[in-house]
Amino acid sequence: MAFKVDMSSKNLLVPNSVSKILPFCPATTAVLCQEPVVPDSKLVGGICKDKRLAWVVSGSFLEIVRTATGQRQACWRFGAMLPDNNLLINCVSEFKLGSSSFFLVGIETSTGSGMVCLFDHGRSKVIRSISIKYAVTSMEPISSELILGDQLQLFCGIVAVGTREGHVYLIDLCLDEADFTSNEVCSSSLLVITARTHDLDSKRRNCLLAKEHVCLEIGDESHKKTTFQYRKSDSSIMTALASGGVFVSSLKYIPQTCTLAVGFNFGCFQLWRLDGPVLEYSSKYEDDLSPVSHFAYQEPENDPRNYNYLWVANSPIQADNSMEMPASLWLFQLAYGEKEWLHDYGFYLYKEFQSCGPRYEYDLTAEPFNQLNSSCYGSRVTSCHTIGDDQCSPLRALQPEQDNDCSKSIEEEDRHAADLSICVFVWESPSSDPAEQTRGFMGVFDINRWYHAQMPTTLRPSEEACSYFAFYSMAHAMEAAYPDAFLHAYVPASSLSRFCPAVVHEQHFYPSSLAFEVLCLLESGCMQVRCLGSQRQVLQDMMRVGPQCLLQPLVVYERCQASHLLRNQCDVLSSDCSTAFIRKIILSVALDYDKIGFIANCIREWATGEYVESGCTLRFLSDWAWKMVAELKDTADKLCVHLYDCSGIPVDDVCKEQLHHCTIRLKHLITILRVLLDQPAPMTDQGYGELSLKMKVLTLITQHFEIVSWFLNKGLLPEYEEGEELHGEKLAYPTSLLTKVVTARREALKKINSSIAETDLLLIDGFVSTAGTPLKQLWEKDSDRGLYPPASLHAVVNVYLLENVPLLSKHSIVMYLLLDLISAFTSPRLGRIMDNVSRFSSAFHIPVSSLKIVQACWLLDHKDFQEALNLFLDPMVNRLDILPWQHVRILKSFLYQGHSKMALKYMRSVRPVISEPEGTKLRLTVLMANGLISEAYFFQRNFQYDEIREDLLDHFFMACLETKSMYELLQLPLTDTEEQCFLSFLQRELDEAASGEMLVMRFLQHSKYVEAIKMNDSLRNSALMESDPAARERASTRNLIVEQYKRVLPRAQLTLTLQPNLYQQHYGISRKEVLCPKPLSTMVTLSQLKTVSQASLLKAVLEKVQEATPPLQQGFTPFRNKHKPALPDAYVPFISSPANLHHKSRLRSDAPSAPFPSVTFSKTPEKVLGGASNKRRSLSHPVDKVREHVMQHTLSLLCTPPVERRSARKPLADSAAMVITPQSILKVRNVIMKSPGVGPDNEQFRARHLAGKPWTNIWADL
Repeated sequence: MAFKVDMSSKNLLVPNSVSKILPFCPATTAVLCQEPVVPDSKLVGGICKDKRLAWVVSGSFLEIVRTATGQRQACWRFGAMLPDNNLLINCVSEFKLGSSSFFLVGIETSTGSGMVCLFDHGRSKVIRSISIKYAVTSMEPISSELILGDQLQLFCGIVAVGTREGHVYLIDLCLDEADFTSNEVCSSSLLVITARTHDLDSKRRNCLLAKEHVCLEIGDESHKKTTFQYRKSDSSIMTALASGGVFVSSLKYIPQTCTLAVGFNFGCFQLWRLDGPVLEYSSKYEDDLSPVSHFAYQEPENDPRNYNYLWVANSPIQADNSMEMPASLWLFQLAYGEKEWLHDYGFYLYKEFQSCGPRYEYDLTAEPFNQLNSSCYGSRVTSCHTIGDDQCSPLRALQPEQDNDCSKSIEEEDRHAADLSICVFVWESPSSDPAEQTRGFMGVFDINRWYHAQMPTTLRPSEEACSYFAFYSMAHAMEAAYPDAFLHAYVPASSLSRFCPAVVHEQHFYPSSLAFEVLCLLESGCMQVRCLGSQRQVLQDMMRVGPQCLLQPLVVYERCQASHLLRNQCDVLSSDCSTAFIRKIILSVALDYDKIGFIANCIREWATGEYVESGCTLRFLSDWAWKMVAELKDTADKLCVHLYDCSGIPVDDVCKEQLHHCTIRLKHLITILRVLLDQPAPMTDQGYGELSLKMKVLTLITQHFEIVSWFLNKGLLPEYEEGEELHGEKLAYPTSLLTKVVTARREALKKINSSIAETDLLLIDGFVSTAGTPLKQLWEKDSDRGLYPPASLHAVVNVYLLENVPLLSKHSIVMYLLLDLISAFTSPRLGRIMDNVSRFSSAFHIPVSSLKIVQACWLLDHKDFQEALNLFLDPMVNRLDILPWQHVRILKSFLYQGHSKMALKYMRSVRPVISEPEGTKLRLTVLMANGLISEAYFFQRNFQYDEIREDLLDHFFMACLETKSMYELLQLPLTDTEEQCFLSFLQRELDEAASGEMLVMRFLQHSKYVEAIKMNDSLRNSALMESDPAARERASTRNLIVEQYKRVLPRAQLTLTLQPNLYQQHYGISRKEVLCPKPLSTMVTLSQLKTVSQASLLKAVLEKVQEATPPLQQGFTPFRNKHKPALPDAYVPFISSPANLHHKSRLRSDAPSAPFPSVTFSKTPEKVLGGASNKRRSLSHPVDKVREHVMQHTLSLLCTPPVERRSARKPLADSAAMVITPQSILKVRNVIMKSPGVGPDNEQFRARHLAGKPWTNIWADL
């Protein structure tokens, strides 16, 4: 497929697409195809400004159609109820009244008189009909009545009407009178007044009673009998013309200047200011000028002078079939003394007219860029309008309670008038050959670029590309519409879009770079024409042709260079540049402008290996992609250096935009690497491992710059020195304050019990500890301990460069920190920043469940226990999202701080799954803390077959002892094993007297009288030595109870109990003497030989060899011969010195310090992936060669440039002023309540205070 080229004229653009004709409905087509009553009359049409409706006129027929479907909206034949069959519609104009729209229809009767009708297309009915003495030739509705003169402010619904003989009337439609209706048969008459008429209010009331309309005629002094006197602004006569040959050909109301532009058929125009009305300007009279057919108003952007501009088109009118003279465009400059911002209307009102003069001229010919040598002999303007001219709508009104200063500031911010810098011209020009079709063209003029071009007076023929005027050939559209002619063309402002690339070039602001849609009205239907602009057209052609354009990339390169799509336009290809270099440039263009589909198609087509000989391989693409990663990383690092050095250098919008585009392109590269990994082409383990590692690193880099860009856009970056006096929306990261608050909280928790470490209870410390050692090492660079809070925002964003830490864990730490910042900053000047910060979760698509868990953890760490519990129990929280370590810390936090009831409710509602023994003990402790002894006992029985059985029983017994629940324990049905453990526990944990007493009572309770009597007898001696009277009394009572049990025992059992040795059998002991044997020899000799086995010798040799041999790589097995490392020649057994057993780092010693992720590698025999055994492995599966040759370079991209702060961090000078108070916690609570979801209405719980000594042993076990 060939790459699309331009037309013969290299500067003439062509539309990207032309739709098929959407035909009108058959009824409309039948009406328009009728033979006109008036000979030589042609179809005339127009499109409404909202582009939903269009109108077509044929003689006396008016057809209103929907542009989206072609269906008829309304129709009307004017004069059908009159005896006049030669009635002719000369003009139609849209009339807006609030949200409703109507159509003004100007009519010429066969008698030469005229009529103005207001047609309601919703009801297909004429609701106003006004008879005029002269035939109507042009109409224009007048809006913004409040800025008109005193006389016109009495009117309701004003329309400017131009007639034959040059009369101009301002007619009052009396829209404030609902019962004032008229039609063609009973039309209303006019009362003509002038600017010199007085008592207009009473005259208008009288006219309403008589069913008449009032109209103000402007320029009435120009009409003298049968002569039209064309006058200057000073009332002097410039020329006199016969009235019969003069008519008003065009009208244009300009609300920004309160001016009505009146164009005549003899080629001149006048400007009337309507607050008088006063004639301000009359153009110079010249012979042989075409009628003024169109006006268009434009305003430049940010012009310090009070200038605006008016386009005047001299062209044959639509109803004229002849095109004998070329149409021309004139740009007139209007100068004013001052301008006033009208907030209710949304535009500037220019006052004190000073001058008007032509500044630019352009002839509409068949050769837009070569007007001097044009063979065109005529042309006609089809359409001329300013894009956005219909968007001067009132802005929002200020609230009455706002003060004057606030009102002024808001008004200054709202001074953004509609963009009126783009004007569109559509014209047609017949060919010199009558057999050829009429040619059509479209011009787009940008007045801002015209300013930049030093305001030339005409188009320079030597210009290769005009910077302010873009020209399109409509040949394809006219061929598709043939034999229909163009009636009108309209460009809606909503379809206009500018080309906004990451790297902006001046040419990207040219009108040739604009993209827009053109709605074309034809004789039989509607058509859509899409123009993409020069840059988008090149990119669209690249996508259309696909990877084939890279086989011969020079053509694409030249078009990209001509359109200024290259990143560096200064680079010109030399003669020795390779094709591969050009391909890389084109791939970079596709990446810069988000054409990832093009690169993905290249990967899919090149994967087959068909283009290997041309150099189009996947290795080439992979190398290019990684080079782009390195370049983008370097660019982003340079942009971020000053964000962390506390230098106070302001960051402009350009820097933010560049960082954003770097992040977008890094995301695109992730997509490219993913496509490379997923493509089915054969790939070696080494290649797949490289891509897998690069994919990991690229993902971490992208996440890092995403968070940096968000921090920058929300006002958290750049960093400022803590304690520095800041103004506006600037904040300094409060390291000292956060450290002080968190440290105090840790110390307070540690004082609860000596067995608690400082990081055992806070949930944020749990988040940090689960992130692992790399996070601690990262934060230790800025602080001594490596704990939360981090010392700077630089340390915060660098968390996203850590590997093997889940992304959600990183987000959780940042969300916790942002809640701390919201509570720390209470200044009203930072209110907007804090509101933006609270939207972190929505910006990074964090699940609502995870968000609420982090918020609950923050509240729990800040002792807002009830709100924390409400969030944990929120229906939107997924119980599976709460991790086991979080369950443990949550329950401990409730228990240690005296909220055992809340801990019990959390445990029963959430039902945490904790598999470790510690978790089982913790749940048992929660039950015991709430006095549920029986439930705790049966809970521990669920683990009677586990290894922790005895440990769990000891924990249960200790809890009963600590809570003084031993009486309840004695009532439980212990099994033999449990009773044995209980006895061991009592003997181990209590003294002899206390444990003995409890054992005696336990034996008696379970009918073990013998054991009770024996234990009581063993306690008698210790009771005699007891000095405590209560203990002696307790022993006496125990003895009495045991004595009573003795009396009821049978005599035999009592005898065996008291005299156990009475009936024992005594066995006699006999001895037999055996003589000692005599040895055969009495001489014993010690041998001097040492026995050494062969196995011992071999073992010693192998150990010696191992000392001189370097250690094998991790994971090496003798079965993997392909990866067996070769031993260097320097290592010779028994000669070389023993090898160092410590592994040498793969990284250079001079590498910058940065958190490197630890990548786990698994060695697999190298083979080609393909066939039935080609199965994708996980991303952590590269081979040894990747680790040795690629890993160091790849992981080096995770380094961030060193940051040298302006000065060392100083503690906050007024730290007492910034304290996290209950009010700041309430502020965070309000932010949390605005987050998605609402927690359940939970009742308030009161902590159960346990009597007795503290639970020291239980806490130690936990």
